[in-house]
Amino acid sequence: MISQKEVESLLAKVPREASHEDHRAAASVAIGVRDDKTLSEIIKYYWLPEDLAKKWWTEFGFDNTAVVERKKRGSKTASLDAFVKANIGKTFNSSEIIEQCGITTPTFYNYMNANRGFFKKSGRGIYSIVDPTQERMQAKKDTQSI
Repeated sequence: MISQKEVESLLAKVPREASHEDHRAAASVAIGVRDDKTLSEIIKYYWLPEDLAKKWWTEFGFDNTAVVERKKRGSKTASLDAFVKANIGKTFNSSEIIEQCGITTPTFYNYMNANRGFFKKSGRGIYSIVDPTQERMQAKKDTQSI
């Protein structure tokens, strides 16, 4: 992510005699980087020709490896599923789960509300991870023994 001042200094590097499409592509790339977008996101968002976007991306000195792709919803859910399955029986506070899975707080709470069977509240912001099938089996055994 860069500042607006850095965007303006990058745009000053574009020659005045360059085409309007070059100016538009250069501005789009600089503003996209300021807004923390990847090259592929910039191309899609601003509808840029790929060759022009790559030209200005390299001209401004941005490196493809430095840009981290954002996680998609499926990968966030998959990381939470894997975390829950690997940590059955353990107790965590919400911030530990959020940090270890690399997700945001609202994402965690949405997942938790959708999968209430996996979480047993132990205290304020503290959750025990349980296996819902084992919990149901235990409850079934308890009711049969009565």
